[in-house]
Amino acid sequence: DAVFNKVGYHYPQERILTLWQDVEPTILKERPPEPLVMRFNTFDCGKILHTNLVPAEFELDDFQVRTPTDIIGQHIHLPKWDLTTNDGAANGWNYEDGTLSPGMVQERIKAINEFNHLAGTVVPAGTLPGQLAPIDLTDLAKVATINTGDPGSTIKAGMTELKPQPHPFFGLGKAGQDHLGARTTIQRILNDPVVNVAGADRGLGLTFSHDHYGPSTFQQIGLYSTILAEPAGSKWVHNESGQQLGDRDDGGPTSWQAVIIPPKSAPKGSSVKSEQIDPHREFYFEMSDFQHAYERGVYVGANRNGVPKQTRIIQPDPFNATVARAPALKDKWKQAVNPPLKLKSVPFPDVVTAEGGCPGPAGNFDPSVPRPCAEAINISHSSMFVVNYRNEPVGLRVFDPNADGPDGKKGSQAAGLAGDLAFALQSRRDRKIAQLNTRFGNTPRGWRHPDYCRIDEDDDDEDDDKRVGPLRSTGDLINCDRRGGDPFTPIMRTYERDDVKIKIQVGATEEQHQTTLHGLKWLSNGSGFGRSGNSGWRNFQSHGISEQFSLQTPINPDPGQRGNTVDYLYATDATRDGFWTGPWGILRAYGYKRDDLVQLPGNKMGPKGSKINVVNQADFNGVCPVDAPITRYDVTAVLANDVLPNRFNITIPQLTAADPQFLTTTFGQQTVGGPLDPEGGTLVFNRRITRVPNVVIREPGLPVERFRGGRGPLNDPTAMMYVRTNDLVADANPENPAEVAACADGGVRNPDCPVRLRNKAPVEPLILRANAGDCIKVVLRNRMPEVAPDLAGWQDMMWVVNRDLNLPIADRPQEMHFFNNNLIRPSS
Repeated sequence: DAVFNKVGYHYPQERILTLWQDVEPTILKERPPEPLVMRFNTFDCGKILHTNLVPAEFELDDFQVRTPTDIIGQHIHLPKWDLTTNDGAANGWNYEDGTLSPGMVQERIKAINEFNHLAGTVVPAGTLPGQLAPIDLTDLAKVATINTGDPGSTIKAGMTELKPQPHPFFGLGKAGQDHLGARTTIQRILNDPVVNVAGADRGLGLTFSHDHYGPSTFQQIGLYSTILAEPAGSKWVHNESGQQLGDRDDGGPTSWQAVIIPPKSAPKGSSVKSEQIDPHREFYFEMSDFQHAYERGVYVGANRNGVPKQTRIIQPDPFNATVARAPALKDKWKQAVNPPLKLKSVPFPDVVTAEGGCPGPAGNFDPSVPRPCAEAINISHSSMFVVNYRNEPVGLRVFDPNADGPDGKKGSQAAGLAGDLAFALQSRRDRKIAQLNTRFGNTPRGWRHPDYCRIDEDDDDEDDDKRVGPLRSTGDLINCDRRGGDPFTPIMRTYERDDVKIKIQVGATEEQHQTTLHGLKWLSNGSGFGRSGNSGWRNFQSHGISEQFSLQTPINPDPGQRGNTVDYLYATDATRDGFWTGPWGILRAYGYKRDDLVQLPGNKMGPKGSKINVVNQADFNGVCPVDAPITRYDVTAVLANDVLPNRFNITIPQLTAADPQFLTTTFGQQTVGGPLDPEGGTLVFNRRITRVPNVVIREPGLPVERFRGGRGPLNDPTAMMYVRTNDLVADANPENPAEVAACADGGVRNPDCPVRLRNKAPVEPLILRANAGDCIKVVLRNRMPEVAPDLAGWQDMMWVVNRDLNLPIADRPQEMHFFNNNLIRPSS
């Protein structure tokens, strides 16, 4: 049962890969789930013992149908060695290489024994399911075991009665699971040396592994891992505790974060110059889309410890799934995070809703066909994005379950800065969902006791860097120094002047993703252990399923940051959906030594931080070279409704409930933005007066939908613009002494002075010109209203926040309403 965030979103049937000794603590929530990272040095011969402890069936829930999961293999992407086996998807040669689940081993043994019991006899009618007449099996012989030749085997030739055996390591089962009959297959790999043009070890890079016997079931729920190739002869230690990695019998301990320390001299037999590689920090991210999840406390398909819990299915007609019923799941869909099947909604603010029905026999939505609307292959963009099995949805951070929406329903954007999108990524403690203001929220308590983490005395982050006290751990076995309001995703912790390498893969399922690190940069090429100094700096990389890329970036602070703690944003999906669903986090760089963060050899952190010497600092005035010509601009951000005229007699609504158009036009329908001035102006995109007719849509089994038409010009009174401040002129009301005074004292540069765009000023995107070699200085002024106006529309967000989040399931309606784009005001 994997828990993904501080609000307690979780999935009871998560499938992941982990090391043998980590199985039990992971199941018992004494260790957080993280992608399995297997490290090997160049020249290592790796031996991987792959044991399958997964149940033989994935159980029906609100996302997927019941599915056989009786065999799991290693489908390896990006390998640079020969694969001698086949994993069910023609990856490799001709030997099928998958590991049977314990349940399938038990089932096959039972089938073999039943056959041997009946062979050579006449089976009376009614002995077997559906058997109406006797069956003569007297001509069949029992099937006996053969001598396999395996040394140490307990199987003797001639056996006709078999018994599933306990696994040599896992026994009958760990943590309440049934592991009787579990099997292990073995793979071996050789990490060949790969060198760059200078003959230096650049490593095999990284590979990606998932399963191809049941990928449509497993992939989006976490079954993926990686192999990372490290410099020849290098030592790996945990990034925070300094614990040696990789010295256990099962290859552990392992972690997504490590310090890699290459050898000081060439290892015996090595000529790949790994001793020339600098020590560095290594972080690994695996992100995936459409990770299934339920709200806290909802268990379907498995219990709190991941023990399978079969869902009873009633289906009178085996050939008609639309008549199937799963009574135990009757209302569970109401607490599924973004379940399959959303329907277009009218009126606003909803864009789509999820309702208590599924497609019927005709293929259309049929409220008489109860949920779950489970899919055989996940195609509906259900649920949410995660990185390393964690997320921090902006949708939750700016949501207030008790705020009144414009439609009178509870659940809308939080007031003030707590809900302002400009502050959505800040580690604040005033979020309206209380768990988000804490370090850990509703996550398992077993994760919160790493003894190497610093301890807080009073849970006050203001003095975390100076105090060590006896009471609270700041860590959750993924990171130390978690602070109240921090995102729950992994924190890359480092010191100033460190060399950081980040390795990223997409584990599932189908979207293209975009990684960025705000305020940092990396060379386009040379992502192994070398450098490609002329390849150009970049800050963004697009990547898709099973793809990988690596980057290395120096943590060089601005002189003004030196000695401080500085947080940089990272995002493994820097799109709107990515931030809304949460696979983003922070890289936290320190300018002083800490007890819970390993120092890299050569980077001596003193009490005043690392030393930075800018050798040409005297040649600059701020960021401008001292002799550079200065080009200056003064720019103001304005609202079209405030500064533009209305030359076409366009009706501009007030966007308030008192407006008679409030519930009858899309202008006034259901938004959380501020009011418009009906006497103000609007930005016209197209001045033609083309008429758009009303539209009525009637579909069998669906409610009638009516869309109100209208007449051009095409315009937007809520448009925001950048204009040159000199293009604004005062527009004070002569009967308002305060406005007259404000315009006299500072004119258009006084925010209390009403302004308009001067006649013949360009209404166009702002263009700033400068000559090559100029240094540009811009003054930006903000004349936005405190609450910006907005219009309802059909754009939407991923549906990861149910507006009824704080209601018990018994009080929830038969329709799920989502926190969406129409319930968010533009930031001012």
